[in-house]
Amino acid sequence: MSVGELFILGFYGKVIPPWLKEFAAQFGLGGVILFDYSCQTRQYDNNIASPAQVQSLCAEIAALPSRPLVFIDQEGGLVRRLKDS
Repeated sequence: MSVGELFILGFYGKVIPPWLKEFAAQFGLGGVILFDYSCQTRQYDNNIASPAQVQSLCAEIAALPSRPLVFIDQEGGLVRRLKDS
């Protein structure tokens, strides 16, 4: 196991940024966490645009070295990171 496989990282945007691809290639990666809601912009504009886009993004994440897992932060109570649709 490489040290990067101990990390679950997130990012802003609809596609994997170059820095994350470089990190995964150099150190490995345990997982990627996706957020729909952005605390920076206070809008639902972070990683999720549509079901097809999320499917493509998850496939891209799974193809990274070390085949990281995909996580969603959805608590279901007052904190809701995914919009209903």
